[in-house]
Amino acid sequence: MNSGANEPGDQRVSLTEKGAEMKSLLSIVLAASTICIGGTITPNLAVELADAQPDELIPVLVKPYGRADLDYLASATSGMDRYAQREFVCDALKAKAEETQSGILEHLNSAPGDQVAGITSLWIVNCVVLEATPGVIRELAARNDVDYVRFRPAMSPFIEPLDVRPATHGDHLDDKAIAWGVLQIDAPTVWGWGYDGTGVLVSVVDTGCNYNHLDLHNHMWHDTDAGYHYGYDFQDDDYDPMDTHGHGTHCCGTVVSDGTAGNDCGVAPNATIMACRVRIDVSPEAEANIWLGMQFSTEHGADVISMSLGYFQSWNPQRTEWREAEENVLAAGTFHAVCAGNESGNPTTYGDIRTPGDAPPPWLHPEQTTPGG
Repeated sequence: MNSGANEPGDQRVSLTEKGAEMKSLLSIVLAASTICIGGTITPNLAVELADAQPDELIPVLVKPYGRADLDYLASATSGMDRYAQREFVCDALKAKAEETQSGILEHLNSAPGDQVAGITSLWIVNCVVLEATPGVIRELAARNDVDYVRFRPAMSPFIEPLDVRPATHGDHLDDKAIAWGVLQIDAPTVWGWGYDGTGVLVSVVDTGCNYNHLDLHNHMWHDTDAGYHYGYDFQDDDYDPMDTHGHGTHCCGTVVSDGTAGNDCGVAPNATIMACRVRIDVSPEAEANIWLGMQFSTEHGADVISMSLGYFQSWNPQRTEWREAEENVLAAGTFHAVCAGNESGNPTTYGDIRTPGDAPPPWLHPEQTTPGG
């Protein structure tokens, strides 16, 4: 972990000094009672442990008991503007993570260096991810502040390949036209009402962004004080979220492409893009990478998180933790637009919507319903 005070690589949590009133409110959140008993090794992890060598490092997630009280957060932030709401909720989530994870992190930091690796603490989902030997994993599960320890399988948040081709003569003749999909949702009508993305910061959690693209370059976010360069690269843990895949640039174009280089492809052509590059390869780290992108986006003021990735239901994704992430993002006043996926197209078919798009959403329009629990 990094030692810099505000760098994304530094996932240690701390409560910023606030005024007496905010401290008092946070203390109520932290005072929510938690019953602590011995933790659980989930069935899939038990299978891995049965076949593991004593010195083998197994990727796991450690879930402590306790999380911030969402009902209280909603009540405490009622009437706040969105900036105060975000600050209050982020501080509460960090404080709860610090409170519930401190003993776990102390335990891990005292373990021999060859028995643990890659310790990362998160607060958008209150958990610690790492690799550990079977002995350390059993020690963690026996702690009375641990709810459960689960295996982190190597999975990819599946992203469809792009259909890339050179521009044709006909494309050039249609320069400055509005893209078909943008017309299909009647976006130009909404622009006429004054809603074109002006003043809105959209975080695209994906494969990064080609921020040199003519349609995108003038729409990139900068945090000059913190030194962030258009966003952050969580795969390589650096400040350069340049896209080497293409999918993230495509998704950024769907949001803000302004037609400088050709067709107008952006639904909100005056919005600003924050690029969060995350892993999409088959890796145990991909899931936590996406959470880190959501965490960064929420903390750094994104109005909307846009995410065109997700896990097939046949892969048995961890919906409980994804739901926690989604609820915490919304509690901070950040909206999350998540893809449903490109599967069967039949909304009555189980497994048609990917996780986290099936979280289900923590907020529903009054005219919407969602079956199941």
